[in-house]
Amino acid sequence: PKYQTPLTIMFKITVIASLLAAAVATNLQDRAFYEEKFFNWMSEHKHAATSGEHFVKMLQNFADNDDIVETRNKANKTYKLAHNKFSHLNREEFKEYVKLGLAKPTVKASKVHAAPADVKSLPSEVDWVSAGAVSGVKDQGQC
Repeated sequence: PKYQTPLTIMFKITVIASLLAAAVATNLQDRAFYEEKFFNWMSEHKHAATSGEHFVKMLQNFADNDDIVETRNKANKTYKLAHNKFSHLNREEFKEYVKLGLAKPTVKASKVHAAPADVKSLPSEVDWVSAGAVSGVKDQGQC
């Protein structure tokens, strides 16, 4: 490999540090907050950056996603969000990864559900969790 002078190395470190600072400047927390969580997440999910630029992009996506998780969870919804193996991707990257938006299959359903004739006899609400119809969250991969 080509020899790099200390000045060249310092310049590269300064550029990467500047990119990091700019990348998380618009988030809810300071950079150190996201960096610690991101390093822990990278270790847990065994992700590695291919370059300094790639690291900065993944960190920014992670910080943006962390803001979404924290904001939604503070809103006392009936659900909670959490990080997963896709937390380093933005929406477009995730859609590309799981191939969302591809053409829908043209196979027609052989049987279509019809509503009961007497809908008044139906309960006003159903707890599908206690009825055993809801399972835990699963990664369906590229399904």
